Amino acid sequence: KGPVLNIDHSLTDYLPSSIKPNLYTSLRDIFESITENRFLIGVVSPTSFVEILKRENVLFSTMMHQDAHEFLNFLLNELSDSLQRQISDDSIITPNDNFIDRLFKGTMTNQTKCLTCDNITSRDEPFLDFPIEVNGNCETDIQEMLSDFHQKEMLNGSNKFYCDKCCGLQEAERIVGLKQLPHILALHL
Repeated sequence: KGPVLNIDHSLTDYLPSSIKPNLYTSLRDIFESITENRFLIGVVSPTSFVEILKRENVLFSTMMHQDAHEFLNFLLNELSDSLQRQISDDSIITPNDNFIDRLFKGTMTNQTKCLTCDNITSRDEPFLDFPIEVNGNCETDIQEMLSDFHQKEMLNGSNKFYCDKCCGLQEAERIVGLKQLPHILALHL
């Protein structure tokens, strides 16, 4: 129901010729045509967006099925990269203005403890989506899973950890935990 909204003009028409249309500018065109519409319902054809998506990522250029998780990760990464390039080109915009990072990026902590010398190495890793294991017909309590999240793994045998303090491969324990959740948490079930 509702009118078919045409993207009557592209914001890329106003960009310098050195900048070619990308996913960010195409998505911006779609949202602009929606906001300029006076109707509450309608249809916008994402033809330009899909063409650019196929050009930018070969996985989406075939007729093979791609899942929403792959699409969301690709889209968020591309939008974030486009914003970073725009930030570096424009002295008015500060790095904190990258709304993709501000809204969707969380942080996991990866700690590895050498079982020989008890040395702990730690590093933070950003994430845009969080995988949750769903077991069959059982109900999954996502809040409980997030509050209790930590994964432990023993690194031994052929999977030993190189300890900088011991200067060699050692048995170790790795613990992965959540440090900071994003404002918008995308779950990968």
